[in-house]
Amino acid sequence: MGMEFLEEHPPYILDRHTKLVNDINPTKKVICLHCPYPYQSDFEQLVDKLYDQYDHILIIVQELHNITVGFISRYDRSKISYFICGALNFQLNHSQVHTYMDWFVTSCHFYKSHKPELLKNILPYNNKPFYFDALLGRKKEHRTYAWDYIQKNLKDKGIATYIDDHYLAIDKNDNEKWIWENDGLHIDQIPKFSVEWVEYFGLPIRLSQVVPLTIYQQTAYSLVAETNFENHYVFFTEKIVKPILARRLFIIVGNRYSLRTLKAMGFKTFDSIIDESYDDIEPTNQRFDAALNQLKWLCEQDQQSIFAQCREITEHNFKHMMTTDWYQLFLNEYKNYFL
Repeated sequence: MGMEFLEEHPPYILDRHTKLVNDINPTKKVICLHCPYPYQSDFEQLVDKLYDQYDHILIIVQELHNITVGFISRYDRSKISYFICGALNFQLNHSQVHTYMDWFVTSCHFYKSHKPELLKNILPYNNKPFYFDALLGRKKEHRTYAWDYIQKNLKDKGIATYIDDHYLAIDKNDNEKWIWENDGLHIDQIPKFSVEWVEYFGLPIRLSQVVPLTIYQQTAYSLVAETNFENHYVFFTEKIVKPILARRLFIIVGNRYSLRTLKAMGFKTFDSIIDESYDDIEPTNQRFDAALNQLKWLCEQDQQSIFAQCREITEHNFKHMMTTDWYQLFLNEYKNYFL
């Protein structure tokens, strides 16, 4: 069975999930793999080796990027099923695709299980001194586009930060690049990447999953610049989770059909308040312009009027994010597929 080959690739084998399926139906030979990111080409060698040895291969893809979506496209095979943190905007011919919203689970965990009271400090429906925040993170093409638009058109209307570099290592006092939380955050050494672990109120959490309470107390809405902006898939991370946890209206500069995908997952968006047709636009810069123009429009409106219109939506989204058992939804699909 090539166990010596499997032992060479332990990070890719998810023993717990493999055992779960084999416990359900021991007559089926099923194995669960984790698609690595950063991507490693030897993962394809492993899949090729295992394909004829198993009845089915389950592959969890937590990170959707061009390189991992390219792998999914190349390995579109009848005996492979995918569980992904988002959606594909194209149909596979052979493989089945399901969701595995790991970023939803992990981003909610701290506020669900440890510090739910922190979210009560935001007061989302009180007037704020600034209209929006745009916490753009590290350098990427769509974030540079958003940053330039804000600097030209909306510089005094919101709080915007941008690290014009691929690493996070910055001066703690440089508020144009990153604004740190005032309370509870303990960092011995500034991490290179925001996905690294820090201590927050004495508990471990990824820096990127800390809800920016200090900023949200000053801003009314959020511009979300997600990880990627390609048209052929949607990848959701903590970036969309945080404004939802804070009960906020959001506009997305990211993948095409992001809003459509959120609706399919049970969330509501803000098409009754703003023009969300930007979600359908294929040329990326045109999509960004259309989204950013809606942000500009919001800056011209009375905050209380917008809050009144969006409150039912934001409360629904908060409840849906916090009460949905995203991992159980994954397990339901996972189990049912192999009964």
